[in-house]
Amino acid sequence: MAHLMDIIKKGSTDRSVTLRIIDATDGTPEVSVTFETAGIALWYRRQGGLLVAITEATLAALDSAHADGGFLHISDGEYRLDLPDAALATGANWVDVGGTVTGMIVIGGRVRLVDVDLEDAVRGGMTALPNAAAGGAGGLATVDASNYVAGIQGTKNQLDDLNDLAAGAAMALTEAYEAAKTAAQPGDAMDLVDAPNATAVTAIQSGLSTLTAQQVWEYATRVLTAATNLSIPTAADIATAVWGAATRTLSTFGTLAADVWAYTTRILTANTNLSIPAAAPSASDNATAVWSAVTRTLTANTNLSIPAAAPTAAAIADAVLDEALSGHVTAGTAGAALTAAAEGGEATLSAEALAEIREGLALDATLAALKGAGWTDETLKAIYDALAAVTPTGAGAIRVDYIVPGTDGTGYEADVDVWVVSRDQPETSVPLASGRTNQNGQVTFWMDAGDVDFYRQKSGVNFVNPDQRTIS
Repeated sequence: MAHLMDIIKKGSTDRSVTLRIIDATDGTPEVSVTFETAGIALWYRRQGGLLVAITEATLAALDSAHADGGFLHISDGEYRLDLPDAALATGANWVDVGGTVTGMIVIGGRVRLVDVDLEDAVRGGMTALPNAAAGGAGGLATVDASNYVAGIQGTKNQLDDLNDLAAGAAMALTEAYEAAKTAAQPGDAMDLVDAPNATAVTAIQSGLSTLTAQQVWEYATRVLTAATNLSIPTAADIATAVWGAATRTLSTFGTLAADVWAYTTRILTANTNLSIPAAAPSASDNATAVWSAVTRTLTANTNLSIPAAAPTAAAIADAVLDEALSGHVTAGTAGAALTAAAEGGEATLSAEALAEIREGLALDATLAALKGAGWTDETLKAIYDALAAVTPTGAGAIRVDYIVPGTDGTGYEADVDVWVVSRDQPETSVPLASGRTNQNGQVTFWMDAGDVDFYRQKSGVNFVNPDQRTIS
């Protein structure tokens, strides 16, 4: 008969047993068997079942987590074997464990499978018993040294009240019984347990009703299990009663307003006394309402930037001319054209663009205004010539900025008439372009590629003409 290896609760998981392996010849302990040793074949057999082979596996250490089939030497020929959970399933009362190894003897045994849990110190795994220590909260009742039931909860006064209640009930029942006997007629049945007559029942109910009124309300704790006979108003009932009262007089205001507005959520249930538009007003509606007000008083202008005095025309002109071009790049504007001229170098400022500049700056109107202010025609002519000098002429695709240096070897020569002809044409032929240098000695032309001659002329100055250039 197999020796008893362990007693385990049915259905347990991750359980291990200990096997002993000895030499088949001399019976000495075998200490070097592994899960890979030749001829190793471990098994288990449940009550009434067949032999089931166990697939052996190694364990990293003796305290490693459970692994079905895990096998490792403990010491002196004893080995840890992790049983598969199926070996301990419910449905059998025992399972045998054994095996073979070539040239060795495996000493197995039997594991008894039971319905109780011997490792449960409280109730032994029996769920029909309370899962708490006897005499403790939720546990079985126990008897103390005086043979009284221990563990009853409550103070002495509460227990005394319970005793008084029981005594009162017994006295009331006795009195009810005596009253029933007195009220009964000769021959009436007096079976108060199985079939009391109507008189006895009435008397008993009367006695017990006295008990209810007297004893129940004197008891320290009263638990109401149903409120069918109680009329408790709801919050809605109270609110209806308050607002439905004909006269409402607030005798003291106190902190009512503060409490109301300090409340996190305020829900307005009616707006009969409020004037609220059906929809939120638009920005335009607000603006119209503001500016339509008869009186508008500005109490502070901390967010307004208002100059002390209106700017002069000269200040406005200076501000316009000093304005950075980076923010004025809309196509077709003077700012866009000036920006293109500043960034594009050559061949970016067309005659059309310059015309736009003149129109955008209202130069012609400005000249007329200046003339009306008392300027002479000569002054206006000088301004016009200066503006015309920066207006490129010609009809080519290449922009040429022609500069006339000063004849004394320093600076530049202003007010020089310059015209350009093709190299193969005489000086008097129709020029390809012409213009006058500005104060920086520069005049700009638009020409096509080719060999050209520049001719220069200014009263009192001698130039060596032509100045031959190749446009590319």
